[in-house]
Formats: sequence, structure tokens, C-alpha cells
Amino acid sequence: MRILLKDRRALTSSMQVKNFATIKDLENNRLLVNKLEIIIIDEIKKKLKVFIETTESLTYNKMRSVLKK
Repeated sequence: MRILLKDRRALTSSMQVKNFATIKDLENNRLLVNKLEIIIIDEIKKKLKVFIETTESLTYNKMRSVLKK
């Protein structure tokens, strides 16, 4: 079955539009992933800070109790 040149152009144009939309969606997804990555890293930093502070506090309290004996 022969596809007319006009039909081929219409098909090609349609494919280009869909490809453009897909590429834009992928770019948006990439940006969202980057934002999420930053949020996750910030949360990990906060939790690590609390963990370190707790560990230091426990170490200090333990050393104080050992020195009192």
C-alpha cells in the first residue's frame, strides 16, 4: 500500500510533535529528580547532625560517669 507524500508529511509532523512533548516530559522529570535529590540530601544531613550530636552527648555523659568513679 502506497502512502501519499501528503500523508507521510502529516505522519512525520505528528511524530515530531509527539517526540517534542516526550522530550519535554523527560526534561521535567529530570528536574524533579534533581529537586528530590537535593531534598533527600538535606534530610540526610539533618539526621546525621542529630545523630552526631546525640553520640557526642552520650560519649560526654559516659566519660563523666567514668571519671566520677
